Amino acid sequence: MSKTSKKVPAVKNRKSFGVYMKRYWQLYLLLFLPMLYLIIFKYVPMVYIQIAFKKYSIVQSVWEMPLAAQHGFEYFIKAFKNKDFLNALRNTLVLNLLDLVVGFPAPIIFALILNELVFTRFKRVVQTIAYMPHFLSWVIIYSLALQMFAPSNGLVNMVLQNMGLEAVHFLDKPGNWIVSYILIGVWQNFGWGSIVYLAAIAGINPELYEAASVDGAGRFKKMWHITLPGIRSTIVVLLIMNLGNILGSGFDRPFAFQNNMVMNVANVISTFVYTNGIKSLQFSLTTAVGLFQSVICVIFLLLAKWICLLPMVNLLVKSISSTDALVKHEVYLWPKGLNFNAYTTVLGDAKYIRAFFWTVFLTIICTIVSLVMTTLCAYPLIFEDLKGRSVFNIIITITMFFNAGTIPNYLLMKSLNLLSNPLVLIVPSCLSVFNMIILRSFFYGIPDSLRESAEIDGATYIKILCSIYIPLSKPVFATLALFYAVGRWNGYSDALMYMKEKDYYPLQLLLYNIINNINSVEVATQEGFSTPGLTESLKAAIVMFSTIPILCIYPWLQKYFIHGVTVGAVKE
Repeated sequence: MSKTSKKVPAVKNRKSFGVYMKRYWQLYLLLFLPMLYLIIFKYVPMVYIQIAFKKYSIVQSVWEMPLAAQHGFEYFIKAFKNKDFLNALRNTLVLNLLDLVVGFPAPIIFALILNELVFTRFKRVVQTIAYMPHFLSWVIIYSLALQMFAPSNGLVNMVLQNMGLEAVHFLDKPGNWIVSYILIGVWQNFGWGSIVYLAAIAGINPELYEAASVDGAGRFKKMWHITLPGIRSTIVVLLIMNLGNILGSGFDRPFAFQNNMVMNVANVISTFVYTNGIKSLQFSLTTAVGLFQSVICVIFLLLAKWICLLPMVNLLVKSISSTDALVKHEVYLWPKGLNFNAYTTVLGDAKYIRAFFWTVFLTIICTIVSLVMTTLCAYPLIFEDLKGRSVFNIIITITMFFNAGTIPNYLLMKSLNLLSNPLVLIVPSCLSVFNMIILRSFFYGIPDSLRESAEIDGATYIKILCSIYIPLSKPVFATLALFYAVGRWNGYSDALMYMKEKDYYPLQLLLYNIINNINSVEVATQEGFSTPGLTESLKAAIVMFSTIPILCIYPWLQKYFIHGVTVGAVKE
């Protein structure tokens, strides 16, 4: 009797587990691919972090490598004795602090001003124009900067010289380069950064403004006493996130703006790791540097429209002006000697056309795959009674704040035989945790009663996803599609590091190589140009050719985009 009574709980547990899995197996199935992706491309590279403490050997596995000297801290000691690393560390801190001081208030101020605009149509035009720079890759922005600030033929210096003033070397003198780098970064981000604050402002109770108006408060007082306190929590959260990235320098921006004249102030940790790690094969040293950078980031974590339009207008004008007018520096904001020879040359070059269609194809595939992966990850996590939900959330969240670094990721791609494989441009970046959180938040806003009604009718979880959640989530899917498409279209660092086959170079990497090799007759000839050098109009045409497609997508998705990015802002 006692034996039977002891077996009953086990039988009940097995039955209850079977009933539970019969109900929820589809949700676990949906989570399988996202979890597999995170384990392979986020957690497995962390295994390679240990080479920071070992003597790297190409013929040994990471587990067999001997421990480095000084109890494994040999390469950390070498890093802090390496002048190039100390210089990169200083530059990273200085540039990120300046970005924070100058760039952080800009979107707040812009959002406050935009919120005060009365005319809706004008407000939308200003918003659209201010958002535009975010859709340009850093390669294109650097090309715009060259067109604007080049010493001899830049628009700004041409104006200064016509006024009898000396040309200013904005991009090839260290002090001027830092100022230009910071201000261009603010120009690129302030419009896009204002979206979060506009969403927070939209959530403030309108009755507060009405009460303040009754009491005689003006716009400035309402802004100071209602709007700013209302978005204070948003400001604090974003400030903390920015502080967490104080050492987390990106790669694309500093790498695109670097040149030999300013390397003393332009070389940051991410470019140091690329130069000394992937190019010079100092894997242990640069992994130690990358680990140091990630750890420090985790510790730190505990008016408008003409400025945006001017560079694009100048670039467009140069692309359709005659070579003679450009050589004589006569082109400002209106074309002279109108001709379209530059576009004829670009469209007649098979290299550009191949890169263009390959990038279009790559962007479409990456966007579709990323949306599928994001959905698979977000949907199961809205079910609060899903066992293991908190564990999945922890696994996902960790990857937002800590990553293995450039070298471990490179070694992972090498071990998976993905180097020079087109899949390396798709699979490793097919899921953004930030975008997943946005989609999950949107799913939370869909009434539970719809799901419960479908469950009563016998619908499975997958059918509920396809019949209810996806159709009701068009705005956020359009927004995330735009995020993923812009990221892939503008991306080039993964191709630079992992892709050796030039046939698979995306358009941005081809553009980067052209801009940086534009003054070399030998390189231009090797690249297949019919003339020994590229004219200014041809350079401008190439940049416009790379920019226009992604800019055309935004107006088409704008009606969904505004709704999607302000998810959760409107109160009942």
